[in-house]
Amino acid sequence: MMTLAAAVSNNEPSAAKMPSLAKDASLRPEVSQKHPLPEKAIVKTKPTSTKHTSPLHEFLYVLVGQDHVEWNDKLRASVKRLLHHDVLEREHVHATFATLEDTIHACSAEIDRLRDQLEKKTEHENSNQIEESPETPEVDTVDDVATAREKYILPTIPTSIENDKEVSVRAASPALAPARRSSVTPSSSPVPARRRSSLRRKSLTIAACKASPGKVSVSPAKHGLANQLVLVKTKMPSTDTPPRLGIKIARKFKPLNLSMFSFHPSAGAVPVPVMELGPEQNAIMLRQLRYVKGVMHDLPWAKSRLRDMLSHYTQKELSKEDLFPQLSHLSVQVQDDLDTKAKAQKHVLEAKSKQAVTLQLAKSIINELAIVKYGRRGKPHETKLYYDETHPCVLYWQSKQGDRSSSFLPLHSVKAIEVGFATAVFKRAARKQTDLDPDRCLSLVTADRTLDLRLPNTLQRDWLLKALQDVVAYAVHYRASAPQKRVPHASTAPRLRRM
Repeated sequence: MMTLAAAVSNNEPSAAKMPSLAKDASLRPEVSQKHPLPEKAIVKTKPTSTKHTSPLHEFLYVLVGQDHVEWNDKLRASVKRLLHHDVLEREHVHATFATLEDTIHACSAEIDRLRDQLEKKTEHENSNQIEESPETPEVDTVDDVATAREKYILPTIPTSIENDKEVSVRAASPALAPARRSSVTPSSSPVPARRRSSLRRKSLTIAACKASPGKVSVSPAKHGLANQLVLVKTKMPSTDTPPRLGIKIARKFKPLNLSMFSFHPSAGAVPVPVMELGPEQNAIMLRQLRYVKGVMHDLPWAKSRLRDMLSHYTQKELSKEDLFPQLSHLSVQVQDDLDTKAKAQKHVLEAKSKQAVTLQLAKSIINELAIVKYGRRGKPHETKLYYDETHPCVLYWQSKQGDRSSSFLPLHSVKAIEVGFATAVFKRAARKQTDLDPDRCLSLVTADRTLDLRLPNTLQRDWLLKALQDVVAYAVHYRASAPQKRVPHASTAPRLRRM
């Protein structure tokens, strides 16, 4: 392992970059006593840069550049002291930044206040009004300083200066001076004339300011003086009430009282945007019209709606610009209605197709299975069942002679399909035949009679059970949906004429 002195001698350029650590012996890292640090490694250090570097960073840089450093209490204390110094320096920098930010905010608020004072002074000079009574003027909430600036204390004017200003204003204002009792004289009398306004023979223009958003001038009088001025002031609403508008009519030397008016937000009507129809819109409208006319016979409501729209358009009660969106909306409604009907029709066709396949399978099972039928007296004999989907409510079976029996079972009147010895016929047969299996027995129960069948095995019993359930369900549905036969009433039957 290389010694610490050799490592420092080899890293002279690195040590030269840390002048503060070379001069401060308390911040040097503690090295082994067997390998003392040579003096030349410290004397040769010279500053090469004027950039400020943290003492902690310099100290850590020197430690990283050494091959062997002994960690002891003195070195630990030096590192702690440097860490504490670095934390204090950072806190001082943050505090300085915070102070600068507060100072900037205060300066901004002062600038805004001075700007507001300048605007008020300009407004007072432009208004050309003199108050009639020494009453305190009403303070307008619009001219108040923003709430964010209230935390800063604004400089106040001394009382003596305010009194002097008030005296000067009162002396210059004829409305505030003591009134003189004198008779009214014509304009040709030698009475001293009033100071003429600077607005003589000049029309007032609209000038926007903070307190008065709009200034409207009235036509001047016969002498060329603008004797009326309308000031419109808007007040900030403190609640959700409609905004209020203050209108002040001020005559020269005779200001009138303030009149307040309330306006509802919906009072102002906004014109509906008018879309100019070009060739593309006209072509679209014609296609929509043809489409609605082509399908309106299947939709009575669309036919009536289109008739009304075209009637209003023919009578010039509806413009083409207004007809275009209404026709577009009607075509969309027609398309949606047709799509709904198409989906319903598709669902019906799918259900019918599925029902046809189900009935075909049930017919094959019922007509092909060989079964044993128990008669009303309980005598078993082999037979076959006959089912035809053209007559879905009837189930025939083979007679003992081999042809189709004239007897049948109405499927729509079947109340239940039982498995096992559920009927009296099977119970009587079970007493006579002890080896009769109930799992292979099947019974169709109606209000008048029962059809008791026995299958060769349970698998065929399950097939026949499922097939009979399908045909019975279809028979009930067919019977309910089929139109009833109309029997002619006696009063509606045709009568023969008497000759």
